[in-house]
Amino acid sequence: MAADITWTARGIDTRRWNIQAASQHTADVGTRQAQVVIPGRHGVIVEPLQEYEAFTVTLEFLLKGAMVSLVAAEHELKRALTAPGLVLGLSAGGLVTSAPAKFLGLSQGEFTAEVQARFTAQILVPGAFLRGPSIDIGPTVVTTGLSIDLPALAAGSGPVADAVLRFRGPLSVVVAVDDASGTGNSWSGTALTSADYLFIDTATSKAWRSTSATQWAPGGTDVSGGLSRQALGSLQLQPTPSVGDPAVPECSVTVTGTGFAGTTALTVRAQPAYL
Repeated sequence: MAADITWTARGIDTRRWNIQAASQHTADVGTRQAQVVIPGRHGVIVEPLQEYEAFTVTLEFLLKGAMVSLVAAEHELKRALTAPGLVLGLSAGGLVTSAPAKFLGLSQGEFTAEVQARFTAQILVPGAFLRGPSIDIGPTVVTTGLSIDLPALAAGSGPVADAVLRFRGPLSVVVAVDDASGTGNSWSGTALTSADYLFIDTATSKAWRSTSATQWAPGGTDVSGGLSRQALGSLQLQPTPSVGDPAVPECSVTVTGTGFAGTTALTVRAQPAYL
């Protein structure tokens, strides 16, 4: 039975080039942490949140065949890895993830003319995470102080720092805080009616309002001037293991504010992140 795992390069299954078992089966995880030493005080002061490093994936290929086939396969592989717009994907155990990537290098290993040629590729994932497909969670009618579960993001293992929040009015002030990390965003301004929508892009710190529920890209009226972030930073939706059962993941955001009514609701558009 074939193993349920494969890497892809711009959507092409790398088993096409006989990817080898020596290739990585998952991403490396690395963090960076600023440290401050205070004279006369034990230990160090560190930032409360993890910051993750970009990672490099090593993939090994074994091309096979007569020289005509070997040369053709070699250049096919090089085109797939080096052309602009590379996206690296990983499908394993039924989970499909991907991320924009950057080709770093390709080195030749063992070579036997008319038989086989081995190559090892280095590919950088600058964004630090592999990502699942984008999903809309909600709309969920909110009352101030309500904690909203985000199970589709809980399934990941890394923080989601680029969600777009859509609030339907009415509201005049709204605050969204991740329950695990304490990060979040708040907005205040001219009150929204039940026919208005407020969109907050947590990655770019942009906010806009529109009468269209589908205005997910910046448009309508820019209201970024009313947007601020929590002391710990802009919203990062952080999956955690539940206290009762570590096999059950959790991710939730608490919404507070003023001017809410029966139609006030939150929809979260995001991609789960995987370390």
